[in-house]
Amino acid sequence: MKKYFFLYIFILVCFFISRVIFFQLGVHFDTSPLTVYLQTIDLFLLKNKLFESIFFLHCQPPLFNLFVGIILKAFPHSYPVIFHAVYLSMGATLMVSIFILMKKLGVHQYLSAFLAFLFMIKPSVIIYENLLFYPYPSALLLSATAFYFHRYLTSDRLGDLIRWMVCLMLLVLLVGTFHFFWFMGWIAILMIIRKAQWRMILKVSLVPLIIILSIYLKNYLISGQGTLNSTWLGVQMARMTFLYLTEKEYKALKEERKIDEYTFKELNDPNDIGVLYQRRLTVLKTGIGVLDQKRKRGAAVTNYNSLLSLKSSSFYRKDALNILKEYPHVYIRALRRAYFTYCLPGPTDYHFSNREYIRPYERVFNFMFYQMNHLNGNDISWYSERAHKIKWDFFSRVCFNIVAGLYVAIVLFGFFKVIKLFHVRKDKDSAVKCYTLLFILGNIVYVTIVYNALESLANNRYRFIIDPFYVIVLGMAITSLSQRLFKRKGAASNDVMCARR
Repeated sequence: MKKYFFLYIFILVCFFISRVIFFQLGVHFDTSPLTVYLQTIDLFLLKNKLFESIFFLHCQPPLFNLFVGIILKAFPHSYPVIFHAVYLSMGATLMVSIFILMKKLGVHQYLSAFLAFLFMIKPSVIIYENLLFYPYPSALLLSATAFYFHRYLTSDRLGDLIRWMVCLMLLVLLVGTFHFFWFMGWIAILMIIRKAQWRMILKVSLVPLIIILSIYLKNYLISGQGTLNSTWLGVQMARMTFLYLTEKEYKALKEERKIDEYTFKELNDPNDIGVLYQRRLTVLKTGIGVLDQKRKRGAAVTNYNSLLSLKSSSFYRKDALNILKEYPHVYIRALRRAYFTYCLPGPTDYHFSNREYIRPYERVFNFMFYQMNHLNGNDISWYSERAHKIKWDFFSRVCFNIVAGLYVAIVLFGFFKVIKLFHVRKDKDSAVKCYTLLFILGNIVYVTIVYNALESLANNRYRFIIDPFYVIVLGMAITSLSQRLFKRKGAASNDVMCARR
């Protein structure tokens, strides 16, 4: 800690100076998701029936809404300031954790500080840090899991193991993608790595495991589905199929009565979920606001947790499966769009108020996409519009392929490094680096495959969670490349000296 004290101070000073500059440019904390985002419970319910609403929440994990509700109840008037302070604290912690992880994995200290600095001034980081939404805390928690995973493998301390387990559990309760099987998978892997301590690892995992399973069981009793994303699965399956049908394919399926036109019409707007199906569905009132409300109060925003949305989702899922059965190639179209969107600078699936204040800066920072953006009207939101026919020229294609290739190259380098470290893992430091890097890469691959399999228009937002991991592996790649170059130069200079002698 003392050895790199100056660099810690440098990172924190740069962080807070940059935040002051962006604040002066007009970037302020955005609490509009409280009223206009699908992911948050109705504001009235959060303030007045928080614990009832959290208990009956089945369409998504409960942690984010619980966090929001507690802040609203504790600070009913000053909550925007409190949220901003919390997210700034998250940001500072995230930047330091990125720096520490790079250092632990052998990245040069100055390169680690420089890459942490570049990450902290990314436009997507600025937007999410000033938005009351879950990507920012998700990115911090995932980085924390890697940090404590490394700490435990280094120290074998019970405290670090508990912290790692808690971070894993919090991620499961925050983001539906990190579900029970993801949690158990990493527990099993750690037990293989630390065979001598498997009993202790299993014992420590019991409490978070019971908490996670109890929420799954609760959701099953409420919705009939033992997941943390009851409504979303049907919606996502429909979006990955219906939105990529040609007009001819759609008409053929409709004539054969294998799909319902209600589903197609509702999917044009996420806020239409259940609007048409309610004409033919009978949904009994329960007296519980979060289950009965069709929309948020005072806003045209669908309540995805309502029983109406849940039943509508089952029709979506049924229609999506019929499409996959008749036209499986439709899913390939969706995957192509998914991986295309994944490689774009995010976020692009929402209109963010703070983007207006940093738009010129964003265009400069994301210069590789300047030409593509120019060809498509200089509005970054076109990236996530399925109907938009993408305009290319030679230069924009080259730039896109370079960026996409860089993501692939980073992952390939990472696995090559894991294999190399695996062969020398008898050295404890190399073994710890090997397994930590494997944890990082495993999560990069997991998040990439799962999100791209279920979504095609918001993938760069989902990628944000693992962006810190890409930066860390990039730092390792640059360090490895520079070391090879210096070795070759050193060897060449020695040969010259020998020849002169």
